[in-house]
Amino acid sequence: MKASADNYDISYGKMLLISKAIEMDPALSEADLATKEVKDIQGYIHEVVEERHDEKGKSDEELEAEWKLRKNELKSNSTKPNNSDSMLPNNSDSTNTSETPNSTQDGQTNVDTGAQSGR
Repeated sequence: MKASADNYDISYGKMLLISKAIEMDPALSEADLATKEVKDIQGYIHEVVEERHDEKGKSDEELEAEWKLRKNELKSNSTKPNNSDSMLPNNSDSTNTSETPNSTQDGQTNVDTGAQSGR
């Protein structure tokens, strides 16, 4: 998408708007939209959204209530405790427990694997 924006010599943000408009109406042309002003593209997107709302027959208040309900559901799902320990490796099954980091005088950390270097 960045390459397309560079190709049309437009900002990446404008290219994002263009892609959103095309997503809503695939009959639109990327090249044609690149010549339009951002406010015109935003206006078109707004009109399409309004038409979709009107087709559903819901008032702005009903749509806002549904949006708030969905937002609250997402918030409550994100605040549930996540068992992050299940994502950590199980060290009890590890056969090599001798790997321990140690610091050198120059501040770097080496890992001691227990193997001898043969020097």
